[in-house]
Amino acid sequence: MRKARQKFKNVILCSRDLRIMRSLFASKVASQEQIAEHFFPAVSAQTVNRRLLKIMALGLLRRKPLAVDNKIIYAYSLTQRGLAKLQLTRSCRAKTAVTLSECPVHDITLNDIRQAFVAKSAVQSYHTENVLQSCAAYRDDRKFQPFIKLNSDAMAEVETRIGVLNLAIEFDMTHKSKSRYLHKLNTYYVEPGVDGVLYICANKYILNVLLKVDREVSDRYQCDPKVYFALLADVTAATGELTFRSVHKGIFCVA
Repeated sequence: MRKARQKFKNVILCSRDLRIMRSLFASKVASQEQIAEHFFPAVSAQTVNRRLLKIMALGLLRRKPLAVDNKIIYAYSLTQRGLAKLQLTRSCRAKTAVTLSECPVHDITLNDIRQAFVAKSAVQSYHTENVLQSCAAYRDDRKFQPFIKLNSDAMAEVETRIGVLNLAIEFDMTHKSKSRYLHKLNTYYVEPGVDGVLYICANKYILNVLLKVDREVSDRYQCDPKVYFALLADVTAATGELTFRSVHKGIFCVA
């Protein structure tokens, strides 16, 4: 890397480089394929890799290999120097420490979920967990405080026929214990600042477990379900509306 830094010492960051860094701050981690798709349309993989290497040589990004579905992918994240660079450009106002991803594959998948949401005209804004947890402006705004307290994977402001709703976005790719699901759903039901939860499940087994838990929780509170569910494959592959269903077959669409 020292030789690379010397080779690229005269590299000047462009606006696209800063957009990549801001995106990595928001998501904590992204695959090279995601970066290429979102920031380098119609550009060869070799060109993308060369540019990312230049940004890495400046000490602004790091990468590590991950084994996903029996193949190796590269996961990129922001360094402390990268965060400091963003702060100098006033691109973000965050804590001084970079938050590393505890589960890169989970967070990489959340990038695809975020893209599915922001592509819909009804979504007025989408705020990732790292932005919610790191930026002082969010902590000081009562609208975001419930989602910060509950460690939501994201929060989306969605226009509906009854007005703008503040919705939590949750994603599970591995099965958790019933007690954890009960605790999570209970906290959402008793939190008045959360209008609803859109819960995305990696597979049908997780979906069915959560449906049973949600039926138990909503029956306990004798209220309409507050949580709507969808499979990951249906969300990321959707070309039209994103469709979520409740335990009582209610439908919530994000157009």
